[in-house]
Parts: sequence; C-alpha cells; structure tokens
Amino acid sequence: MSAEVKVRTESVGDIQENVDRSGLWAAAKRVVLSVQTRISKALERKNIVPTHAIMRDLLTKEMVKEFNRIRKDNPDYKPDLSNAYFIGKDLGGVNLKNTIAKRTRFDDSDLSGAILDGIILTGGCMDNAVLFESKINDALMNCVQADGADFSGAEMKNVNLDRSRVLGANFSGADMTEASLDKTDAESADFEGAILDRASIVETDLRLTNLQGASVKGVDFTRAQTAGAFFRGVKIDKETKLPEDMSDIIEEDDDLGETD
Repeated sequence: MSAEVKVRTESVGDIQENVDRSGLWAAAKRVVLSVQTRISKALERKNIVPTHAIMRDLLTKEMVKEFNRIRKDNPDYKPDLSNAYFIGKDLGGVNLKNTIAKRTRFDDSDLSGAILDGIILTGGCMDNAVLFESKINDALMNCVQADGADFSGAEMKNVNLDRSRVLGANFSGADMTEASLDKTDAESADFEGAILDRASIVETDLRLTNLQGASVKGVDFTRAQTAGAFFRGVKIDKETKLPEDMSDIIEEDDDLGETD
C-alpha cells in the first residue's frame, strides 16, 4: 500500500516575490534547488500523490525525468500549471499530457519531443518556443500567442488554435489533420509539407503564408484571407475549395498539385 508523504515547500513564484532587487536571486535559486533535492529524495523513499506545487517546482531541465516518472506512476493525476511562468526553460521530452495550463507562459522554451496531447493551454504564450516533433494532438490552445514558434514535424491532429496568433510560426511537416484555426492570425506562417486535411480555417489570416506541398484535402479557403499565400504543389481533392482569385497567389500555368 502506498503511503502519502507531505513535503513542505514553497513555489518558485513565492520565493521570487519575496526576494528584493539587491542581488539575492542567486541565493533564492539555491533554496529552490534544495527544495527540489528534498522532494526527489522523498519520492525515492515513498510512493506519493503529488501536489500542484511540487509538480511546478519539478518542471526544470534537471528534474524532467522525475516529473515524467511521477506522471507515469500517477496516470490519473492531471497537474495544474495555470498562470505559471516557464520562460526560457529546457523542457525537452517532458510529459504534459492532459495538463491544465491556462494562461501559462512557455516563451522561448525548448519543448522538443514533448508530449502535450490534450493539454489545456487557453490564453497561454509560446512566443519563439521550440516544439519540434512534439505531440500536441487534441490540445485546446485557443487564444494562444505563439509568434515565431517552431512546430515543425509536430503531431497536431484535432488541435484547437481558434482565435490564436501565430505570426511567422513554423508548422512545416506538421500533421494538423482536422485542426481548427478559425479566426487565427497566421500571417507569414510556414505550412510547407504540412497535413491540413479537413482543417477549419474560417476567417483565418493566411496572408503571405507558405503552403507549398501541403495536403489541404477537404479544406475551404474561400472564407480565409489568402493574399500573397503560396499554394504551389498543394495536394487537394474534390472537397477542397481554393480561393476564387488565385491570380496573386500562383501563376496561371502553375500546377495546383495532386488531385484525388
């Protein structure tokens, strides 16, 4: 039978708020590391039910493996990381599946290969974050800001990015089958080679985007803004509805791509 161990700790945010501007932040970081060490040792001795505060403190490069182990040992537990700041963190390979992370910030963080399936990231920020080959299927990411983020090669089936802003983001090679990007500002984003089959793009800003070689089967572009978008080599089917006026997008003799 597993025993429940209570670990007394402060969150990183609480520590930082109590530190003045006189250069004591280095000392606070040592306190945080001490807290994490005590938590790790406690976890080695007992099988515990984690708390949201403990999970937040463990979400660092050095503790990702421990964080993932706790998730594996407690499959029904969903960490709540809402309103937390993980700016500029190296969190590659972290398991954030089904995590609640409303208004959480991952700006400039490395989440390459991370598992974010089913994450609730409403109102979050991921500007310039790296999510190369991460798994973000069925995620709720509406009203997210992810300018310049790298989603290349990511699995993003059925992801909800409605009303988000992803200016200049890289979605090349990503699988965005049945994704929803309604009213999303994706100007200058790169979708080269991406799979966007049956994606919803109602009132989506796709101006100056690169869709070269993308699969857009079943996609209706007629209600999106597509001025200056590059459609060369797109893969379409009978259900695909391309913009009515393609003259400013491709040349008349260009091959629109494969048609099923």
